[in-house]
Parts: sequence; structure tokens; C-alpha cells
Amino acid sequence: MIDKTRLGIPFFDERYGGIYRKRPALCIGRQGSGKTILALQVLLQSVKENERGLMLSSWRSHDLAIVAENMGFPLAEASSQGLVTLLEYADIMPTPEFEKSLTLPPGSFMELQNIIESNSIRRVVIDTVLPWVAIRQEDKLAKHIYSLIQALERMGVTALLTLPKPVSAMAFSLKNRLEEQIPIVFTLD
Repeated sequence: MIDKTRLGIPFFDERYGGIYRKRPALCIGRQGSGKTILALQVLLQSVKENERGLMLSSWRSHDLAIVAENMGFPLAEASSQGLVTLLEYADIMPTPEFEKSLTLPPGSFMELQNIIESNSIRRVVIDTVLPWVAIRQEDKLAKHIYSLIQALERMGVTALLTLPKPVSAMAFSLKNRLEEQIPIVFTLD
């Protein structure tokens, strides 16, 4: 039986029945298209469904909470109750050199996995997935993405990954590889 869960966007949930539980979904969009707002909705849906949620973002947690509160999302309250964990990429980066390489080392994923498992998190939002998948060796890209998706699925989390709209040949290749591995992909314009 295929088990679905609500995304948290009424028109999407009514039309498609939500997203697959314990599987990732991918949202692609240009800057300013609403990917982070969608990510917040998905995170708050976890609270509505009594699931602990985690959002990893390049945004500062405090700023994310301010944006959410201004939109009427009680993110700060959910966070203080332990229902939501907000992580910044800076929290799991071992060194400032991350800024130069734009990719996260394997230890960062193990740290994220530990946080997810030790806090019984069931829904994960990664806004943006780019630091996890942007590698320079295009010949290893498919295997790298496959490994990330399989790791998320082994943890048993429902995940929303966001990705900026591609603008280069390598970025299109990255998007295509992600689309091959993820069952639900949608674009915001």
C-alpha cells in the first residue's frame, strides 16, 4: 500500500493526495518563487500531524522564525516545544572553508543523521539541497545523488528538498539526476 502524507499546501494535497511518506519530494524554483515559504508550510504540517520536523537552511534560524511569525506560522512556539528543530548550514559545517567549496563533507551528513535519529524526527526539509549534491565530478554525480536519497529513505523520513532553478549545463545535469531519483518533483515559477 502506498502511504501518503499531506504536504501542507491545500491545493496540492487536494489534487494529488499529498506526498509519499518516508520518501523525498523535490521543489525547484527561481529565487523569490516561494521555495522557503513552501518549506515552512511543510515543516508546520509535521506539527499538525504530530510528527517532529527539522528544517536545514542557509537562513539564520532567528530570521526564519521572524519570517514565519510574520506569515502567521507559529514556528518559534513549535521550536520551543521541541516539535521543530531549526538548523543552519553553519551549524553542521566543520570549517569556514565550506564557503569556498560549496559542498558539505560526509561528516556533516552523519551529524545531520544523528540529529534526526536522536530527536525522532519524521519530516525533514532541506532548503536548499545544493550543498549536499553539488560535486565537481559529473561522472560521479548520479551515484552521489543516489546515495543521498537512499540515506534519507533508510532513515524513514519524509523529506522536502528545494533546488534553485538551474542556469548552467552542470546545474541542469544535477536537476535531471535528482528528478530520476525522486518520485514527486514540482516547479514554482
